Amino acid sequence: LPEDGLEFRDLFLKSCEKADIPTTLLTRDEALNLEPELNSDLLSAVEVPDGSIDPFSLVIENARDAEKHGASFLLHTDVRSIQVDKDKIIGVRAKDHFQGEEHIIDTRYLINATGAWANRFLNLAGLGLDMALSKGSMIITNQRITQRVINRCRRPSDGDILVPNGLVSILGTTSIRLDYVENFEVTSSEVALLMKEISRMIPVIQGTRFIRSYAGIRPLVLPEEKEDDRAISRGFALIDHEKRDGLKNLITVTGGKLITYRLMAEKTSDLLCQKMGIQTSCSTHLKSLPGKGKPCDLKERLKEIRPALGKGGEIICDCEIVGRKELEDSLKKGDLKDLQDILHRTRLAKGTC
Repeated sequence: LPEDGLEFRDLFLKSCEKADIPTTLLTRDEALNLEPELNSDLLSAVEVPDGSIDPFSLVIENARDAEKHGASFLLHTDVRSIQVDKDKIIGVRAKDHFQGEEHIIDTRYLINATGAWANRFLNLAGLGLDMALSKGSMIITNQRITQRVINRCRRPSDGDILVPNGLVSILGTTSIRLDYVENFEVTSSEVALLMKEISRMIPVIQGTRFIRSYAGIRPLVLPEEKEDDRAISRGFALIDHEKRDGLKNLITVTGGKLITYRLMAEKTSDLLCQKMGIQTSCSTHLKSLPGKGKPCDLKERLKEIRPALGKGGEIICDCEIVGRKELEDSLKKGDLKDLQDILHRTRLAKGTC
């Protein structure tokens, strides 16, 4: 945009070249031809091979793959205490939110991958980590505004990205420092700020209907010199507590972003194998998750579910093409304890309805 100038665009192009990311410099008319809702005052645009992620499917398929390899999951369960014996953690006590059931889990090795809760977890063992908690809020439109991810070409700031996701679009984000990781909300001032800033890129936002808002916490590992939260690296920290604190069987991994989660897991697993004396190579960068090939486009999903409709099947959620059988299959698994568990697994009511 005119007020942003071209300096950051040129830096962005050089950085993409250095990272071997292909770019195409577009004129104003070329950009508007691809995305008509863009601000017609734009100077130019840069096209990159960007995309969006379905976080619901990604998390569920990761969990399913882990279960196939022997993992177990305790939903809605908190670690309440950690038992330390000299230089090792020998067990943890966890409690179920809903039923009050307690679990005593013996530990050979323990990986603290609790994200924004990393410090709270470490405090149970008498340890800590210098990190910042940065709230990022997002709002969801009633419709898909663009076909591509639109990112404002300026230094990272509030309200500089729009991500199309299924039939809706997600607008973000903010960066607000908090001292706590739970019981926070999206404020009306954040919503107003996001609408104002993103409407500079896409004017039609001002007249768009919004259906939901949500927020998450970024766990940012602080450098020695304190910086603005947006300037803090989104890299991740991998800590061997044997070297740092003398606890032989504890590893912490935190920071990072969803786009780097697999690499974070690889490096963490490499360290664990090293500590256990296991010599094997990571293979998750070579193998696909179980849901590979599952249609994400609604038209393709409708084609997949159509045969069942001819046999008495029923669609429960029209906007996300969720069938009754999918809901019933989720309920039969027996480990779901909350309505949100079902919504997360099926995307029921996550669209424009």
